[in-house]
Amino acid sequence: MEEKKLIELARSIKNPENKYNGNELYYIAQVLDWENHQNTTPFAIRFEKAFAKRFGVRFAIGHNSGTSTLHSCLAAAEIGSGDEVICPAQSCLMNPMSTMHNNSIPVFADIDEETFNIDPKDIEKKITDKTKAIQVAHMHGLPADMDEIMRIAEENNLYVIEDAAQCVLGYYKGKPAGTIGHMHSWSFETKKHLSTGEGGMVTTDNEELGVKIRKNAGLGYKILSAGEPMKKTLPEEFQDPHYKRHDRLGWNYRLNEVTSALGLAQLERIDELVSKRQECAKLLTDTFTHCDWIIPQKVPDGYVNSYFTFTARFIGDE
Repeated sequence: MEEKKLIELARSIKNPENKYNGNELYYIAQVLDWENHQNTTPFAIRFEKAFAKRFGVRFAIGHNSGTSTLHSCLAAAEIGSGDEVICPAQSCLMNPMSTMHNNSIPVFADIDEETFNIDPKDIEKKITDKTKAIQVAHMHGLPADMDEIMRIAEENNLYVIEDAAQCVLGYYKGKPAGTIGHMHSWSFETKKHLSTGEGGMVTTDNEELGVKIRKNAGLGYKILSAGEPMKKTLPEEFQDPHYKRHDRLGWNYRLNEVTSALGLAQLERIDELVSKRQECAKLLTDTFTHCDWIIPQKVPDGYVNSYFTFTARFIGDE
């Protein structure tokens, strides 16, 4: 299709203020106009590299959901049967479910009653000789207390997996949420700040973990690396019947081109999309300023809440 027609198509949307009315349709139309995605995969590469750059991490690895991302993180940490993973008592089902999917045991730590995030004091109480990792969900858009959690992890030789699905552009003491732990899981499900309908990303600064994550999401192909999706061309020795095609167990969790195109367009507009939620949250916070029976989620000094949802405690008598 001619470039001019693609641009006209993208401009044909009636409501330019809506969530998907940036370059989303334009990029998707480009994908649909290509003949051979296998040899190009331009949007998967562009989206991953742009995402890594935006959050200041070395590697971003696309996945088909924010559940498969958690599974890949646990697999990269070599967590298996009988191992324990500490999870927040208040989070979505995906945190304990991904742990159970790896034949390991979720152990629930309580949450702080003001921030609604996992309480580091209770994490320490739940550690045993079987504990291998801590899953930290930044709930409702507010980062958890990462300094304390990383201290605990270092002292006990534990992996920290940040679930930043609800916390795009949330900040902890100047650092973006989802950049502090060993691995970071992101979700692009339809209600998220950055949404592709379904999809996810894992980010990490550790190349060894990145390779394992990529292979878990890419059927364990030997040629996969942390920094890029499936290579354009297979090695010459691929035709050798003795060539070892796979060197690790894996699943088909890869992010497709249409989803990647949509994600890249959403990433270009992420500041705008998050700021709209923050503006709405400010209106609600101001509304409840003089109300003593609806208490909004506490945002400590040095934290920035990106408000996946506006959350509050109800402490009324009736």
